Amino acid sequence: MTWDTPLGARAQIAPREHREISMHRKVRIAAAAAATLTAGFVFAPHAAASPAGGTAPLGEAGTAASASSVDYTMYTRDDNPGGRVTFETYGDVMQVCDIQADGWSARVRVWDYTANTYQYTLRAGGNGTCDTAKASYGGRYNLREGNRFQVIVDLVKDGSADFGEVAYWWNQN
Repeated sequence: MTWDTPLGARAQIAPREHREISMHRKVRIAAAAAATLTAGFVFAPHAAASPAGGTAPLGEAGTAASASSVDYTMYTRDDNPGGRVTFETYGDVMQVCDIQADGWSARVRVWDYTANTYQYTLRAGGNGTCDTAKASYGGRYNLREGNRFQVIVDLVKDGSADFGEVAYWWNQN
């Protein structure tokens, strides 16, 4: 059986066994989409480094951390990530941590992508150290609600940066 769709394309009903497979796929796709939206992820053209190394599309590797208060997490791109940035939208809590004793410092730069303005830079040097910014600090640290922010995490040593990773995160709560 064939019919016209609202956009003028032709559609055809598949035999029963194909419809069951299609329906199963549709359910899996819908479940994955719902999980992605629930976690607060949106399409981003860049990739994010996963803790295990390598890259994957955002929403997979630039994933929500296990702690329920953290909305986004991203790691530097080196083979054994030396830097991590987390963002909690409630309170605009951005934190960068140096998580490896390698002589490099972890740095995060934050840009308001929607308004096209630089916000701030945080830097943590020394394994186990972190630097944090919060909305309660006021001014540039109080990120505008509903805006999309470009977050760049990298490692810095002797004035040069490397192993950078970029993500675009929404500040919605």
